[in-house]
Amino acid sequence: MMDTEWVIIDVETDGITAPIHVIEVAAQRMCGWDKAGEVFVRLIDHGIDISNNISRIHGYTREILERDGLPPLDVYEELREYVDEAPLVAYNLNFDWDKALYPEWERLGIPPIGTRGMCALMLARRLLDPLPAGNFKLQTLRRYFGLPDRAAHSADGDVLTLADLMTEVLQSIAIQRGLGSLRDLVDFSEGEWFPTRIPFGKYKGRNFREALDDKDLKSWLAWLSESSNERSQKMGNWYLSNLHTSSPKQIIVDLEEKESFDGESREGPALQTDLTAWTDPELEQLKQMISSSRDRLANIETEYLSLKSKIDQVRSKVFQGLAPLYEKRDRLILKIQYCKMYIEVLLGEGEGEAKNVEEEFGEADQKKKQEYKETAQALTNKREITKEEEIRLKKIWKQLARVYHPDKFMGDPDKEEAYNQLMAEINQAKEYNDISKMEEIASDPEAYLAQKVFGSFDLKDDGKVIDLQKVWTALQDQILFAMEGLEQLRGKPRP
Repeated sequence: MMDTEWVIIDVETDGITAPIHVIEVAAQRMCGWDKAGEVFVRLIDHGIDISNNISRIHGYTREILERDGLPPLDVYEELREYVDEAPLVAYNLNFDWDKALYPEWERLGIPPIGTRGMCALMLARRLLDPLPAGNFKLQTLRRYFGLPDRAAHSADGDVLTLADLMTEVLQSIAIQRGLGSLRDLVDFSEGEWFPTRIPFGKYKGRNFREALDDKDLKSWLAWLSESSNERSQKMGNWYLSNLHTSSPKQIIVDLEEKESFDGESREGPALQTDLTAWTDPELEQLKQMISSSRDRLANIETEYLSLKSKIDQVRSKVFQGLAPLYEKRDRLILKIQYCKMYIEVLLGEGEGEAKNVEEEFGEADQKKKQEYKETAQALTNKREITKEEEIRLKKIWKQLARVYHPDKFMGDPDKEEAYNQLMAEINQAKEYNDISKMEEIASDPEAYLAQKVFGSFDLKDDGKVIDLQKVWTALQDQILFAMEGLEQLRGKPRP
């Protein structure tokens, strides 16, 4: 792989059903694991309409393409010069090459550009398995590994993000696996494989190798292997045949903040990423990783609450200014609806039934007034978090982070219910910036549970490797969830 030249490619299109027209194409030459030269990016004008639904995803309209796009043949001639005969790698090769580019080249009557290379999505799924990143969408992995913030749903942004992922994350894991050439990576990504964590059914999320000690799980895998569904049958057989194979090295991601939290959003990568692969981790190593994850979760949650408090203040001011107009509009719409209903009932069923409609309108009108009153009260109660409170919040969230390991209570319905109630209390306090409530819970979660719910609770980390792995996994899930919430506040859509 050291001297191999290959090209990362990505396209934006006018849809996903044939005939598919490529309206933006981007490419990045690679030499080994490193970027080589500038990114190639062009808009293509096919003279076609772009639906509003598709335009909302990537932002391109027919007018933009007519203004800034180039004729397809001109773009592909330039792309051919850029690619030469190099293999093309995409983060969904089945779409980018098989369904978009190759059929388009056939439609235009031009020979293929480069050669069909590798699906980087399949490579990432297999190299990173089992990674608790929620899903393997490219932007999810970018957030999870703290890679630079490129423009999502733009071809050049996705190309550069994939280059970052290959260089900063996948390279070291591939080398550890002994995958030294592009051919090795292609063969590895295309071999028969299923995720370590079962993706569906009653055992969803369980590691299939737990069937070695769990007779019920093993019976379920045997049942799956006899399924009439071909893919399910293959999955069951693959799991059973791989039960006694050694587990692939797991990936621990040590993400450390480059700078202390300042309450403001930052451009570019916010984290320094270090990858460590292990099979049998030491207790002390896991404890350090858990501590690091809790610090990271505390920073993200504090930043979320600080930003949300500022947004709430703006919303409150906007609501106060516009609420009378909106309330007047909504009550007018309500009145029109009930007037129409009154006339229909009066003509069809008589004055007695119409009187009931009049009473229903009065109730609905009062309900609408109450809704506006409650909304105004809720926004009035929300206030902006001070710098001193941000410091308190970071400490609070470090303490609350030790609550996140729901797997500990699986199999005990009573404790599971109590745990869910505790999490609901935390989320409600978070929603209303109730720092005092969060501080009360964080100071002694077990005592809070005993007081508010029932029974005694032990939320301490167990001193076993397998239990600490579950704690670490739960923390990664919560970190990803918190990151998605933060990006939504910043106005960045989910991938």
